[in-house]
Amino acid sequence: MSEPLNTRETLLQKIKNSRDDQSWEDFTNYYQGYIYAVVLSMNINYHDTQDLVQAVLLKAWKSLPDFEYDPGKGRFRSWLTTVTKNTVKRFMYKKSRQLENADESKKEDLEQYLGQVSLPDIDEIAQREWEAYITKMAWDRIKDDLAENVRLSFERLMSGESVRSIATGLNFPENTIHVYKNRVQKRLFKEILRLESELS
Repeated sequence: MSEPLNTRETLLQKIKNSRDDQSWEDFTNYYQGYIYAVVLSMNINYHDTQDLVQAVLLKAWKSLPDFEYDPGKGRFRSWLTTVTKNTVKRFMYKKSRQLENADESKKEDLEQYLGQVSLPDIDEIAQREWEAYITKMAWDRIKDDLAENVRLSFERLMSGESVRSIATGLNFPENTIHVYKNRVQKRLFKEILRLESELS
């Protein structure tokens, strides 16, 4: 089975109380990819995305010791999304100021870049990226526990290959592929629910 996660509450409490390196590394492992996916999905370029992710993590690092987690007031992920949104807003403000002072040779490119950023859609983007991120994390955590043929058949299904083609390639009845699919989906759904409960 996959290693157990530090729960969100346990992890936040460790960071709050001691700021120990391992807890921060765990936090980064759990959330950095999500922050990256959200920022990149807003049509921000790769270089700026890298800088913004580090800026969000730095703000989180500074804020978490004073952060009081209250499930009744909302999810931790909502707080992290707000931090991300505010960081991107400040980035956009700085870019807008640069635009005011840019020479004509750079102004058009900067205007085009700023025009494509999807800041108003961040909540929708964040929800979509969280679902994709948590599903990938769940898959990564269960896949090595699956029998090879079960894992291969599911991966091929997810890539769009037909049941008939997979059954022929693996020399299994088509019904077996359906059984494998249902088995994996149940495991995957259970792991997604667990991760959602522990990390969001």
